[in-house]
Amino acid sequence: MTTPDALLASVADAGRTLVFCDESDLTIGATSTMCAKIHAWVGLEMPSDAYSALSSAVRWYQASHRVPEFHGNEIVNAGSKSAWRPQSFERRLDAFRFACNLVVEHAALLLTVHIPAEQYQNWVDEGRCRPDSHKDGVKEVFAKSIVEHLADRAPALLIFDKHKNNPGPTLLPVANAPHLAGGGILLADSNAVAGLQIADVAAYAIGRYLKRRDRLLDDTANAFDRVAAKMLEDLPRPVRSLLG
Repeated sequence: MTTPDALLASVADAGRTLVFCDESDLTIGATSTMCAKIHAWVGLEMPSDAYSALSSAVRWYQASHRVPEFHGNEIVNAGSKSAWRPQSFERRLDAFRFACNLVVEHAALLLTVHIPAEQYQNWVDEGRCRPDSHKDGVKEVFAKSIVEHLADRAPALLIFDKHKNNPGPTLLPVANAPHLAGGGILLADSNAVAGLQIADVAAYAIGRYLKRRDRLLDDTANAFDRVAAKMLEDLPRPVRSLLG
């Protein structure tokens, strides 16, 4: 049986489909074009043959500029507890642009499940979703949808960002999923996986664009907003919803 550590070590093995997954609040308040409280999971799909180039680029940038791991929200907002706080505005903008360019260069597809809280509650009322947590429910819908999406892309390695503090990667078994390497979803720390860091930036950039689209339309957007918009404009394929 393949261990989680062995799976993580084999991420760049040729001939696989990789999907790195993270979550984001696409909107909190409503905008002129979007309703409030849309939570999303985003998957960055890419061929494993290209992963070494992506990982090397991330590690090169971090080592060359002495910056921490890429997290979109922390790079852009650099709150008081963020490891990005000491970095200059110029460095943070450059890092965000660099990471967004990596999304464009390496993502074969960006895949999403995004569900507003109001719609989710309707699904709960219909018995389609768990009633206790909007965010956990969206994660469950995304996990089911992405596993089904990968059925004709075998062998596939599906990696989710791990939020628990216990050390090392873990494997979440998925029934009837022989197309998944290891037979399940690999949960890993983003600090150890460059692909998860870039998926985080991709998810944040999508949300940033949706939250700030009004400013982009009336030409009051800031530099970070424009980088996020350019990433979406430059993607070789549009972002695809797994809900159809």
